[in-house]
Amino acid sequence: MGLGIATSVKSGQGADPMAFFWEGLCNILPITIGQANLIVCAVLFAISLFIDYKQISFGTLISPIFISIFSDIFMNIVGSSVQLHFKILQSVIGILLIGVGIGLTTSANLGKGVYEAFAFGVSERFNIKFVKIRMCSDLLFLIAGYVMGASIGIGPLVAVCCLGIVIQTVNRYMSFRFKF
Repeated sequence: MGLGIATSVKSGQGADPMAFFWEGLCNILPITIGQANLIVCAVLFAISLFIDYKQISFGTLISPIFISIFSDIFMNIVGSSVQLHFKILQSVIGILLIGVGIGLTTSANLGKGVYEAFAFGVSERFNIKFVKIRMCSDLLFLIAGYVMGASIGIGPLVAVCCLGIVIQTVNRYMSFRFKF
């Protein structure tokens, strides 16, 4: 997921709505992106415990740490394009990588990320398809980030439309292929 985040961010077109929301928080509070990540993860973790504690595991606690580390590493490796059409393509590829990464980690049952634990918990608790929960929550994070002054590109919009579908597809495929 770190590679996908770095690829999207380096495109200059934005990443997923959660990172967009973090940017908005940084505009209204004197915090860094990493601190915004931790605050949002703590809130979603608490909600996830209440909604469906079975979604929480050790991986849920360490996921934000690893995502931060690998995002920072890849931010120093991934380049960016000057031409707009390549920037858009880079953003889309990054978002697809984020979706595949989330789908792989959730299907492996090694622990979902905090956001995924929240979305899967709501999906299972209220019997609503995951893709709908993910798209709606992505849209809410996108709107909130925009209201807080985050700058918008094509990336968050692509993520709202595609991430839930990619995650659900990879999760379904991998769960089917590797049942133990």
